[in-house]
Amino acid sequence: MSGSTILERNVSVPSKFFYDSFTAWADVGTLLPDLIERVECDGNHAGSVRTIHFKETSGYPGVVRERLDAVIDERIIVFSVLGSCALPFIDYVSYICLDETGPEETRILWSGNWQETDIEPDDLNDMMMGF
Repeated sequence: MSGSTILERNVSVPSKFFYDSFTAWADVGTLLPDLIERVECDGNHAGSVRTIHFKETSGYPGVVRERLDAVIDERIIVFSVLGSCALPFIDYVSYICLDETGPEETRILWSGNWQETDIEPDDLNDMMMGF
């Protein structure tokens, strides 16, 4: 079974702030300290792989390995989940596009595709909005 979802959200931060925060690949634990126990990472560039260890209390206890596939013009980010993981999907690929709509406003378009899962698109939307 395969699935896909597209989320759109407007946030009150400059796109550069979101881009810098998200592409600091090794530092994801600082963005989600209530969920993440620790992160092992080999860099902050396209091709970098990180291993995220979720806390038992996160709702997703276990490990997720992600690769930063592409970063383009400080507005496009592509990443993928490698293999099976603690999250309720496999073969996940995500595409994030940032559009600065004002000096302190950004439209985020986040799309994802995955394979062989029991999660419904609306449930995945809710999960991703929580992140």
